[in-house]
Amino acid sequence: RNSVGPTVEIEVTAPAGLGSVSSDPTQLELAILNLAINGRDAMPSGGKLRVSAERQGDQIAISITDQGVGMPPEVVERALEPFFTTKGPGRGTGLGLSMAYGVA
Repeated sequence: RNSVGPTVEIEVTAPAGLGSVSSDPTQLELAILNLAINGRDAMPSGGKLRVSAERQGDQIAISITDQGVGMPPEVVERALEPFFTTKGPGRGTGLGLSMAYGVA
């Protein structure tokens, strides 16, 4: 909550009895945090960040969506590359999405 600021509404949806997973909780938290921060940055005037989880067989899928404007195709092509960023100097390392992808 503190990382996305007051203009972003967070909606979390997970069914009761979802179960648990075996994972590194620190890596999972960092991946979700990086995705949330990217969502926040995509919505400079605020908006809704949705975090949902659902069981898919013996796995749990986590989905994070925002109401940002989206990425142009040339950015989508490179978004998961380590050190690729569209943010200005001092505003990002380009590791957030690639790290989240690696954890997934």
